Amino acid sequence: NFGTKVAVRSPTMGRGIVYGKARVQPLIAFIETTGTNNAIMHLVFVLAGHEIEELVSLSLNDTVLTSTTSTINGTTVHTVNTTRYVNTDNESNFGSGALIRYAFEDGSQTAANPFMVAQSSLTTDHKFLSCSYVYMQMAYDAEAFGGIPSISAVVKGKKCYDPRTDSTAYTDNPALHLRDYISNTTYGLKAQSSEINDTTSGGGFAAA
Repeated sequence: NFGTKVAVRSPTMGRGIVYGKARVQPLIAFIETTGTNNAIMHLVFVLAGHEIEELVSLSLNDTVLTSTTSTINGTTVHTVNTTRYVNTDNESNFGSGALIRYAFEDGSQTAANPFMVAQSSLTTDHKFLSCSYVYMQMAYDAEAFGGIPSISAVVKGKKCYDPRTDSTAYTDNPALHLRDYISNTTYGLKAQSSEINDTTSGGGFAAA
């Protein structure tokens, strides 16, 4: 978990894996502008290549965003009310001077985000399956932004199987993170259950 961890655009960057609570480096997967004078920017940035427990916080230029929530197109939308990103004189604001609003998908989604589809050129085919992501809108404001801001996020990551309880849930236990990685068939070592010691004895994962 080293480095600046701000959003980047890259054609070769892999999907991130997040265990426990961490600051992540989002991958910008989509960007476009719409509206009069292209005043509205639309961004989709991927947080992890799997389902995560929670988006804890979003930061722009190292300012943690605060927001109110409402339902638009059947989607929970966060409208940012952080003073730095509010300007009632901006004609493109999203209400009460808000210059930013966003929606979050945790990676368990099976369909495209309805708010994202209604607001951007993305369609119902753009589901971002098995990816946790944020769809964000920003109204151009020279004083607030001056360019695309640095975006970072803190998340609670992957849900892991716990042999003690025979259940899968978010955890900050590194032994369970290790077990998940060695057994994962997508990005891990694909170990079979017969190869894993889940007991409370002999150095098993239940004991660890």
